[in-house]
Amino acid sequence: MVTFRSVVLTLASRCMLLMILLAFALPAFILIFIVPQRYRYNAAFFAMLNLFFKAVVACTFVPINIHGDRAVFAHPSVVIANHSSSLDIPFVGSLLNGYPNVWLAMQWLMQFWTFKFILPRVAMIVDLASPQKSARSLIKIIRRVQERHMHVVLFPEGGRFTDGSVHDFYTGFVMLAKRTGYPVVPVKLINMHKVCPPDTFWLSYYPIHIVIGQPMYQTADESDEQFKQRVHQWYTEQNYV
Repeated sequence: MVTFRSVVLTLASRCMLLMILLAFALPAFILIFIVPQRYRYNAAFFAMLNLFFKAVVACTFVPINIHGDRAVFAHPSVVIANHSSSLDIPFVGSLLNGYPNVWLAMQWLMQFWTFKFILPRVAMIVDLASPQKSARSLIKIIRRVQERHMHVVLFPEGGRFTDGSVHDFYTGFVMLAKRTGYPVVPVKLINMHKVCPPDTFWLSYYPIHIVIGQPMYQTADESDEQFKQRVHQWYTEQNYV
């Protein structure tokens, strides 16, 4: 049910978001569509991206509680988060504080015309259609993040889920951590699906909890599946209301 508070929150947030988009439209267009890719990932690009993420987070007007140490993002890592809302990207991105990062996106998103021309310029596409294509995607991603000492950020569930539960993970993040030597830094977003559910215009007022885990490494006696399950178990243990 849409309440008066929800209407006020949504209108205020959408107006602020529109102003943010207008302010960033020109510099974003230049950096994304005009600047060659080899020059795009520089300090100016990530400073603008960081400012954009924080501005979007601020215009939600909901209380945000961060649990954990943000200093873990001072070094390259494989950052993973659960996924339940379109706000997940700016919320996770704002935690990185402008540190160089690259996001992973699934190949199936390219079927939407809104993403088709933008995604390849702002993220790295992962194609899981076959083991060969998966391997090529992985090699390309590893080369990029190691050359530039970047975080690689992804949603290991492979999609958005709005039931408040953390679903099964794909093993891709384990392979990335193993091949790059980076730790896995888990981030759990709580109540995002209540504030901004997919396919809903209205926002609701709920406190957001962001839990930042300590860096996790796969041990020598741990299989890929065991490490994946240990990381997943961390998510089930983080509960805030």
